[in-house]
Amino acid sequence: MKPHKPFKKNSLSLYRYKVYDMYPSSIEEVDFLHELMLTDDNLDFWEEPNRMGGKVTVMVAPEHQSTFVGAVQAENLIMSIRHEDLGEHVQQFWEDYDTRRSQRAPGILIDFDDFNTLEEIEEWMYSLESSECAAQGLFCEVRNIGSTYEGRDILSLRRLKKPDAAVVITEDSNSSTLSTSLPLYTQYINISTRGEIFMDKMYCNVRNAYTAKGMPPIQRSDYIMVHLLPTYIQHLTNECLQVNDADLQRVFFALNSYKAKGPDNISPRILKLCVCELSPIFSHIFNK
Repeated sequence: MKPHKPFKKNSLSLYRYKVYDMYPSSIEEVDFLHELMLTDDNLDFWEEPNRMGGKVTVMVAPEHQSTFVGAVQAENLIMSIRHEDLGEHVQQFWEDYDTRRSQRAPGILIDFDDFNTLEEIEEWMYSLESSECAAQGLFCEVRNIGSTYEGRDILSLRRLKKPDAAVVITEDSNSSTLSTSLPLYTQYINISTRGEIFMDKMYCNVRNAYTAKGMPPIQRSDYIMVHLLPTYIQHLTNECLQVNDADLQRVFFALNSYKAKGPDNISPRILKLCVCELSPIFSHIFNK
């Protein structure tokens, strides 16, 4: 595994950037932060100010920090500094991560209990397609289904027992959109999920599969809950039962010799004595 390139102060703009956490306690403070988010392009809000008692995180460049802090203090907003220097924090993160990554066992591409880079996740997905799925008798395929707003590929891993199985894909429109990338999929959520905003979407490769029903939000969430009602019945392929002589011999030998005779007036003891002669005949009848 290749180590990450070290961050350079003269080439990375995050050095000396500060990250602030603010806690609006009134509607007026929420409106103030919301107005800042809409009107000041120099501030990078990590979440939208939309409720009292919540936390709002903002990243601010060095040249705008004094103006921002002055405006917040004038509103008597509760504020704390999460990162004094975001560039230093990110560099330390990668150094710690490289140390943990070097301690992984050979052949372990990703750690599900740790952070993983996009390149590591993609390498792991392709390794499943080429080796692990085949060993488990599964159908696996990695597909490029579009691009994020940042221009990165969106990969989808299909891991199925049957190539024609139903596939469900969800997106929240934060960093990607699949609207033009999945022409063979149907988008089923056709109701507003956040106020009047239509954000969360769900796609399926089966037409007329679901109906979306809006449900009340959970506790203080500003997103509604969506109940997907299935409107189709999946048609499963029945696999033929196949038996061989050895299977029948095991069944015959497991019979209790002291049991009473069956409807055909043949005792289990006789069946066990004739197992070698009977098993080929019965297996031929069952598999016919």
